[in-house]
Order: sequence, then structure tokens, then C-alpha cells
Amino acid sequence: MISRIEITGNKYEVDETTQKYAEKHIGKLDKYLPRHAKKSASARVVISQINGAHDNKYEVEAIVDVPDKTLVAKDQSSNVLAAIDIV
Repeated sequence: MISRIEITGNKYEVDETTQKYAEKHIGKLDKYLPRHAKKSASARVVISQINGAHDNKYEVEAIVDVPDKTLVAKDQSSNVLAAIDIV
């Protein structure tokens, strides 16, 4: 599990439930990382409240830093927990 995860909100107050949910789901991404990258991997999650198309109210961006690379995933949804799942 990715041990260093920073979760921040942009125009969104991150509550305890959302923080735990994001830590659980983003932390599991280490199973896709090479063995040598697992120990030093860290993640940042930015949850933004937006006025997007198709009633999308939240945007979640996950940034995973591994040696020599930065992986970024971003998506929007009408539900913040659904947006975390999609990322």
C-alpha cells in the first residue's frame, strides 16, 4: 500500500469519510507498480469542486510519484466518491 498520501481540497472541504475512502483506494494502486518503486512511491490527491458539464460537480486528480516518473489521472463526476473510484 502506498504509505505517503496527501489529500487536499480545492474549493472543497475534505471530510474524514472522504479522506479515508481516498487513502484506501489510492493506496491500493501500488499493486500496479514495479517492486523497486513501491517503497518510495508517494501520492497526492486533489479534490476540486467545479461546475462541469453534464452535472459533474467534482474533479479528482491523483498524482503518483515513483522513481523517474510521475503518473497522473484525472476525472470528473457528480459524486466525489465515484470520482475517486474512477481515478
